[in-house]
Amino acid sequence: MGRGSGSAYTQRSRTFNPLGIFAGILMGLILPGAVEAQGIGERAGIPLPSILQDADPLGLRAGLGADSVSVKGEGEGGDPGHATSTSRTADAEALPVTFSLVGRLQLRHTFEDEGDAHHMTVHRARIIASGDAYDRVGYFAQMALDNGEMRLLDLNVRIPVHSRMIVWVGQGKVPFGRQQLTQGFLLHFVDRGIADRRFASPRQQGVGAAGVFADGRFEYGVGVFTGNGMNAPGNDNRRLMTVGRVVLSPWGPLPLMEGPIPPRFTGTRASLGVAGLRNTEGWGADQVVISRANLEFALNHSPFNVVSELFREWAEPLGGEVLHTNAGYVQAGILLGDGRQEVASRYSLVRPSFGDLQGRDEVGLAYSRYLEGHRLKVQSDVRQIRDRDLDQIRREFRLQLSLIL
Repeated sequence: MGRGSGSAYTQRSRTFNPLGIFAGILMGLILPGAVEAQGIGERAGIPLPSILQDADPLGLRAGLGADSVSVKGEGEGGDPGHATSTSRTADAEALPVTFSLVGRLQLRHTFEDEGDAHHMTVHRARIIASGDAYDRVGYFAQMALDNGEMRLLDLNVRIPVHSRMIVWVGQGKVPFGRQQLTQGFLLHFVDRGIADRRFASPRQQGVGAAGVFADGRFEYGVGVFTGNGMNAPGNDNRRLMTVGRVVLSPWGPLPLMEGPIPPRFTGTRASLGVAGLRNTEGWGADQVVISRANLEFALNHSPFNVVSELFREWAEPLGGEVLHTNAGYVQAGILLGDGRQEVASRYSLVRPSFGDLQGRDEVGLAYSRYLEGHRLKVQSDVRQIRDRDLDQIRREFRLQLSLIL
């Protein structure tokens, strides 16, 4: 059974195909001709789309191919999006392979009112390696060491085929859902909300393409994937997942971050995006087609920042009735004093529109203390999740330390 869309409710839509929507964009990019492969980033003049900037806001790399061996730290003006390097001379360009290594750690304490339960966990432990090879391709790998096991999260190669297109092959996040694409170390709250958990697709194996126009004011991402989730061999139902996303940022690019953003992103920044996903789950008579749509909005006007998303899902079993599920959230934060403290709130809901199911609600309040920006921060939140179908209410308090090494 294909598990790529992670849905409890399955679906089909005969008219909704994200790949077809974005085919025109891709043709417009490919027809002018491909560029000579020469790495990704400043030297190549090929900007890195935000959905591929896995470590950029953390100070890992400004762009694959832009730096040499040493890539940890901040650039001028404290901008974590531009990493320092040991050399930008001809010696650096002569290096056949560049390499950087970064670690991330989140330690969490959770108190749940049900049973007065306390939990202490290593919620996230990550090791990330990235760089480029022979001035021709970039690579990115991420391992998870939490939960008492080692898991491969990301492993992909990135190939510049055009000044406005980077193709990536391997395993990684699909371009769907702003909060899901935002790293878990760059969130307002201790973690993502219930709407993201219900609709976001897990990492997939396949081929994707992404690019930017107009100095980052327009960005796209598309892909074709197996739809089975990460580290799953093959494709058991022989059908592929197709995904597409476009984002417009009229006043300049807004990074995939919640809370304080790097100093280079001054003034008012806003983005509006749409995305679609289609995947087949099951086999034979049990086959179901899942189609999802996403509308995202983000605004940053220091000290205020807002992010919101709406989701819609269509589930059609083979020969059955189409089932729908809706969800969304709105989240807002304000930086206090010198910008090292932040208070944020979130309301999220999930509403199935079939049967007698009523879905779930989430309401929460968060406080963050930024000791070294997102690299070292202490976060806490308190939230209430109401399951309307079971008539249950769960309340919890979470305290978390995030550290970027």
